Amino acid sequence: MKGDFSRWRAPNGLQQAYMGVVMQQGRLLTDSDWNETLSIHAFRSETALTDLVGRSGTSKEEPGFEINPGAGGFTIGAGRFYVDGLMVENAEAVSYDAQSGDDLSFDPFFAPDLGPGAEALIFLEASKTHVTAQEDALLSDPALGGPDTCTRIKAQWRVRALPINVTGDARDTLIERARCGIMPDDDAFRATTGRMRAGTAPAAELPEDADCLIPPEAGYLSQENQTYRIQIVTGGSRSAARFVWSRENGAVQALLERNADGEFVLRGAQDLEPMNFVSGGWVEVFDDHNTALGTTGQFLRLTLTEGVASFTPGVTGIDQMVNPRVRRWDTPASGPARLPLTTTAMDLENGVQVSFTSGFYQEGDFWIFEARAATGTVIWPQRRDDEPDEAVLPFGWGRHYAPLALATRAGGGIAGVEDIRPLIPNLVCLEAEDIRFDDTVCQMGAETVQEALEVLCQRSGGEGICTFVAGSRGELLSIVRALQPGQHARICLRGAQFPLDIPLEFNRLGHITLEGTGPQSIVSVADGEAAFLFRDCASVRVTDMSLNGGRTGTEPPGRRAGRLGSITAINCGDTSVERVRLRCKAGLDRAAACISTRAGNRRAQVLVRDCHLTVGQAQIGVNIIEARRAVVENNLLVPEFVSPGRVLDRMIADPVLVGRISRGLLWFDDSIPGNAGNVLVNGQEAPLSSLRPRFEALSFDLNNQARRLRGFASFGVAQNLLRAIEANRAEAVADTREMRAYIRNVLATAIRNNGRARVGQSNQRIFPFATLGLPDAGYMAQGIVIAGAEVEEALVTGNHIERANDGIRIAASGREDPNPPGWLDGRRPRNIVRQARVRENVIELQPVSALSVAHGIYLGHVDNVTAGQNRITGTQNFEQSEFRPHYGMRQFGYRGRLLVWSENHAEQISNGFAVLPSINPDTVGTWRLRDNNAFDTRNRTIVAQGVDVL
Repeated sequence: MKGDFSRWRAPNGLQQAYMGVVMQQGRLLTDSDWNETLSIHAFRSETALTDLVGRSGTSKEEPGFEINPGAGGFTIGAGRFYVDGLMVENAEAVSYDAQSGDDLSFDPFFAPDLGPGAEALIFLEASKTHVTAQEDALLSDPALGGPDTCTRIKAQWRVRALPINVTGDARDTLIERARCGIMPDDDAFRATTGRMRAGTAPAAELPEDADCLIPPEAGYLSQENQTYRIQIVTGGSRSAARFVWSRENGAVQALLERNADGEFVLRGAQDLEPMNFVSGGWVEVFDDHNTALGTTGQFLRLTLTEGVASFTPGVTGIDQMVNPRVRRWDTPASGPARLPLTTTAMDLENGVQVSFTSGFYQEGDFWIFEARAATGTVIWPQRRDDEPDEAVLPFGWGRHYAPLALATRAGGGIAGVEDIRPLIPNLVCLEAEDIRFDDTVCQMGAETVQEALEVLCQRSGGEGICTFVAGSRGELLSIVRALQPGQHARICLRGAQFPLDIPLEFNRLGHITLEGTGPQSIVSVADGEAAFLFRDCASVRVTDMSLNGGRTGTEPPGRRAGRLGSITAINCGDTSVERVRLRCKAGLDRAAACISTRAGNRRAQVLVRDCHLTVGQAQIGVNIIEARRAVVENNLLVPEFVSPGRVLDRMIADPVLVGRISRGLLWFDDSIPGNAGNVLVNGQEAPLSSLRPRFEALSFDLNNQARRLRGFASFGVAQNLLRAIEANRAEAVADTREMRAYIRNVLATAIRNNGRARVGQSNQRIFPFATLGLPDAGYMAQGIVIAGAEVEEALVTGNHIERANDGIRIAASGREDPNPPGWLDGRRPRNIVRQARVRENVIELQPVSALSVAHGIYLGHVDNVTAGQNRITGTQNFEQSEFRPHYGMRQFGYRGRLLVWSENHAEQISNGFAVLPSINPDTVGTWRLRDNNAFDTRNRTIVAQGVDVL
């Protein structure tokens, strides 16, 4: 919108929810009033259509923009399409090459990155274009003698092709989302995240030649009212992007033509001083091709000599331009045409200043604001509720997209076209097949209401929709053993006991549902971790019953597939567990779970809702691996009751736990591990190494070689070990490796023996045992775990977790990272959590020891995460003078576009909220901790550079 506007009030009108502009008698009607009316009505109509239609779509009865093989790449069918509420129309079928008309040339379909056999996503791009009489001569009325009047807004479209490489579930997901009008998550459709603020320099002593009408307190030092435009002409990160500016909203433009002598002249240039061209200034030479593609033209210096225009350097490709034009920019001629984006205020002219935030900027982004002589200020912000210095996103509608088809390149055209257009049914004749069906609960294998009704109609039997009914162990075993591969079944359990000797297995079946009558339907297994074990089933649903798992470590050799649960689903489709009471047995180390799913290559959805889980000591509550989407809602997870003495006995009998605790007591490295760079601890800058425990170094001689021994200072471990070793010089130790093994043995013995160990001939105290902080009651290793090579979405809300070393852990696992990891440089790893929502969970933290890492909520590599209103408390108030690696909430790894934690509460935990480590400062994203509370913590917040704490 580069018209000659007096002001641009549309942003405020939309934010205030104005319905229209009302004229008054005898009052002045300004162009701003008219334009605000247009903006309000366009916004309301586009929003209404988006709410009704969705992100994009075309009529089911008369669909438009159908893609078919044909000459010129492919053909584009006639019809209408709605893209985020904007209607675009193709009047008649046209080839890809000819879609822009004979005069323009768009990107060739067969670009170098779309080779033979390559698959392409074909999509529609919609935008709004500002049209003047220089683009459409019919807008100028000859009766008026040439002056332009109003301009127009045009809905513009073009069809494009993007190489894409998706297979399996990822392809199915792309198609499913496309048919709902949603584009794939790709950088090609990346939205702007950068923001700009405008203002004036602080009022200072006016220059001697200043107009006496300028107020002494003015920041804007001009008597001309101006409408400034800031426009991005080179996209990218803030450091890579560039901008230009105009005091006339970029509206000063003219046609570029040749006179009879072949010289350039500017036709349509105005003689009015503010609206004419300046010899020696910067101009942009562009044409209809630039306008259609949304690209910037050539920036050149203009020289005017008696009406003849010349450019430095010369205009490139003028003979190929369609309707070439020249636009004036007011960037100072003494400097470069394109200016860098700075985070500090940059002077434009007459006290006007702009600054930019870090983020991603698109070519064509723009901002408009007015400068007013009467007040000596610029009008900023553009909305009434904005703060005076608030940075805002760009104005304008931008470019929006809609999916059309998938196809592969074949020779000079395409083949294998798969139509993925979102179709809009006619509301007056809506049918059941038009209504999508959420099959998460019913697990019928239906996608629409019509398909669900057909499945129900095919079911029969006296027990309603139950395929089978079991009232005893024998009946249940007979039913399951009789099921055939691929068979669907809904098995209903009466209120009874179902004791099993070994896990009940469901192998290679269809859609399987097991439904009880409530907690009185009780299934227990004696010799096996899993009561129900599902393998390779189309889908799984278990509801309304009680299940008790058996002893851990009882699975036959070769049959284990990770940690099994009382309910286990391996390589199955969508899985849901609702209103089930589950119990898993205790073990020495993490070996079992109450619920365990491993989707494998199916990349299915998993739902766990309204369940009561009693978790055995050191085990896991919910363990979800490789799920495409995981939803864990409103569950209660508590550890089984164990007497205090029994807890300690189990812990010191577990060599894995003893090893972890001993490693926490002592390190042998000369350097403190950790990434380089500083962090903010409670708002103060500190090196990352300062978060490590305080060490002390002692030297001792071993075969005439100096070695270093590092110990945890507050425990005095190093001193005690050194005294013990010095008192036992007769011990035969040949090298460093043997010495380390010997010390580990001493520490392990001390952990098992109340802090004491025999060294030589004496039983010595190595450390005060109570300082280990071992739990005195039952605990769980982890409450909820969501992991896998890639997690598309994780939703964890409303859960109550008691006494867990890790309450909630969401982290895509993988072995893709090199050493050092590439994500520190801002490179997105493959193992990623695309979207996580963690809200309203209550977690009671119980670390395994004072030295073991523990988290209320832990997040690994994340693209998009919000966490709010979670409450995390420790079981005791640890002394804050000692380092404890315990965190209320912690994110460690790659951070994508959004990380927002708000209104969370952490109490009696060493570290409240931590976001680490620092990554490449050019990585684009909004990372913010807002309104989080921390009490009785040593460190309230620990954040990397670039993370805002509000």
